[in-house]
Amino acid sequence: MAETHDVIAAFADGERVSPDALKRALAEEAGRDYLIDLLVLRGIVHVAGPEMDVEVIATPRRRAHAWIGIAAAIVASVVGGYAAGRVTAPAGARVPVVTAVAETVTQPPRPAAAPEPTRVIRLEPGIDWKENIGG
Repeated sequence: MAETHDVIAAFADGERVSPDALKRALAEEAGRDYLIDLLVLRGIVHVAGPEMDVEVIATPRRRAHAWIGIAAAIVASVVGGYAAGRVTAPAGARVPVVTAVAETVTQPPRPAAAPEPTRVIRLEPGIDWKENIGG
């Protein structure tokens, strides 16, 4: 039964089918009913198909709407990134603030000095490395 339906479905799809296999499949009443069902189903799909095919034409108004949407997305990204940076920036990383009244500049606190090295590596030219300039 499954082989019969496969042969009939292949025939309805326009694929090459053995004439003998198609004759055997259509000799059964179930095969003929299946072929009729396929043809009716494809006819319904074919009738509904062209109505559903709508060609989208990019009019100048649609193009303008697309560009406005893209610009809005870019602006939202920039503003969101700026806001996230302001919220997550450490307090010591703030930019110096100039006050107009006293005209003084407040400097951010200086970072702590680097710790003393635990190990010093000395390199001597010609022994530990060779300098190649230009190639």
